[in-house]
Amino acid sequence: MDRAPDITVVIAAHNEERRLGRCLASVRAAAADCQREVEVIVVDNCSTDGTAAVAHAAGARVVVERALGAVKAKEIGRASCRERV
Repeated sequence: MDRAPDITVVIAAHNEERRLGRCLASVRAAAADCQREVEVIVVDNCSTDGTAAVAHAAGARVVVERALGAVKAKEIGRASCRERV
């Protein structure tokens, strides 16, 4: 069984293909600086662009939420964490 991460970052994203790569690179850099295991979850919230592909390419776990809205996307992200929060 995998050890639970020290930190989980949930990013709710709707059509963020152009900006998401920089965001995820920043999260990874911060994680490396603090020397903690970080789980990154991107909630693809009804995107019609390449948001999910960018997230996958950056090593994030992608969860799909088909109901558009930040509250629902954040909730599904929280529920998807490997550690209970």
